[in-house]
Amino acid sequence: MHSDGVQFADCFEGLFSKERKPPYGGWFSYEKDFEEAVSNNYNIHVLYFENLKRNPMVEIKRLAEYLQVPQSTKLLHEITDSCSFNKLKRADDTLKEKNKYKKIVVGANPKFEGDVDKVQYNSFFRKGEIGDWKNHFTVRQNERFDELYRKQMVDSKLTVYFE
Repeated sequence: MHSDGVQFADCFEGLFSKERKPPYGGWFSYEKDFEEAVSNNYNIHVLYFENLKRNPMVEIKRLAEYLQVPQSTKLLHEITDSCSFNKLKRADDTLKEKNKYKKIVVGANPKFEGDVDKVQYNSFFRKGEIGDWKNHFTVRQNERFDELYRKQMVDSKLTVYFE
């Protein structure tokens, strides 16, 4: 659960729907659009959370090279430390402007009747662990996702990490 009354189960079908819904459509549409953009050689840098988590220095160096930003080993270490999951989570927990988050939650769940004061702020960050998604899917949701994935991504060459 990310906020009072907004649970993953409430959003599951909408997230994995074929239909395009604001702001970007369902997950499969988003992934396929992204794959098409990469295959058309748009100027896109692909960074996977799992790779960033396993080897942050390598991934930050790749990003710096993509952005054509000069870097030293010292700078890469500083960025790796400053942008660690725990430090970003702590910064989010001390965030002063929480209304933007509340407005997003209000828009996602009609139960709040447009009233941001009914929304309790909860961090965008969860655990920062690879594979934590398993803690949010029921067995039925996992089976449904697998079924949808097989159908929707049959022609995809996109690498998706689940572990």
